[in-house]
Amino acid sequence: MGLYTWFRDLGSYQKTSVIIGSCALFCGTGYCVYKLYSRKRKVELYDESPNNGQEHKPAVQKRVLVLGLQGCGKTTFLTALANLGSGAGGNETKPTEGFNVMCVTTNGVHLNIWEIGGGEKVQNYWSKFTADTDLLMYMVDSCDAEHFTEAKEKLNELLKDPCLQNVPLLILASKQDKTGARSISVLQKILDVDGLLDTRCVECFGIQISPLGPELQGIEIVQNSILKFCTET
Repeated sequence: MGLYTWFRDLGSYQKTSVIIGSCALFCGTGYCVYKLYSRKRKVELYDESPNNGQEHKPAVQKRVLVLGLQGCGKTTFLTALANLGSGAGGNETKPTEGFNVMCVTTNGVHLNIWEIGGGEKVQNYWSKFTADTDLLMYMVDSCDAEHFTEAKEKLNELLKDPCLQNVPLLILASKQDKTGARSISVLQKILDVDGLLDTRCVECFGIQISPLGPELQGIEIVQNSILKFCTET
């Protein structure tokens, strides 16, 4: 009541001054917030790789989708990819139950890499993440012969998605260093890769990652292939 009484007792000229001042303060604050928001929205991503003195240009943004059955090594692979060149391997990781996003800017390309969990419940939501995909990476556990048929069926089901029509495909055969691992040529036959070549570009690589050290195989080759596909699309 004190503020109301104070305002009521003011003269007409004073009341007008208070109202005008309050409106000016409100509008000024609103304008500052708007400018800050607009400026934030206009921030562009720039290539952080060496440019030899050349002017920076906005990085090209590409979306990479990484899928595969649970436990096939997706998270470990992405950790190794992020650590490439640091001498570190893939850290011990737990299977992803939801999704992970990793952003990497290199060679003028900004990669938004989405890894979706491979558990049965999460598989039902894979189709929710396929829109605007520039590259599909599908990982298969080379040692898990019991689930090869399921891996093939899930891949074929994925490739029927209209959002993935003509999208390049990278198939990664993980755990190549483990006992009982099938070779990449054997897995190509199991997955019927030759039958996929009529509808899209497909490349297959075998990879191995030691969670305790820098023993990586195939990671740099895969990185180069990712950049190749993303710059061609």
